[in-house]
Amino acid sequence: MRKASYCLTSLLTLIVFANYDGIDSCSKISEYCIYNILYKYVCDDIQPSERTLQRFIKKTRPIINELNNKVNEIVYKSGKTHYKYVAVDGTIIKAKNSNFNVLKKKEIPTLINIVENNYSIDKINEKSKNLSKSSIKFLLNEKLSDEEKLTQLYFAKKELKEFKQTSRGLNDPESNGC
Repeated sequence: MRKASYCLTSLLTLIVFANYDGIDSCSKISEYCIYNILYKYVCDDIQPSERTLQRFIKKTRPIINELNNKVNEIVYKSGKTHYKYVAVDGTIIKAKNSNFNVLKKKEIPTLINIVENNYSIDKINEKSKNLSKSSIKFLLNEKLSDEEKLTQLYFAKKELKEFKQTSRGLNDPESNGC
């Protein structure tokens, strides 16, 4: 026996709302219609199955896309956004840094002193007895000019002080201070 049809307006409202809420899984939307008070309100307390939502989305995809485009256009024209920011979707990726590839807060003043005074390798070896391997590696990195090293060091110093951290990753894309 077939269930009664759902109101198309309610289904469309539900899909658009879920889309703007960052939910694109039909099973999640279906579950939210049962348990989430906000979704119940938005969709007039209907409880469509996952399969119903899949069929509806498949049939109305061009309408949903056009509606999203219009909403984005209205928001942009109203000055509410300038699309300068990138949204993060929560994807988990392997980190490109380790605890052994960091600049330590306590070593940064020594590193700044070495770079500013343009010490030779012998002098660096003499001064670096108390430096970590990653700090020495940073000093000896020939891909960076002294100016770039100083920029990174001063940026790291400022950031570590501001955020009360004890170390800063060398592979962090934001660690260059630009």
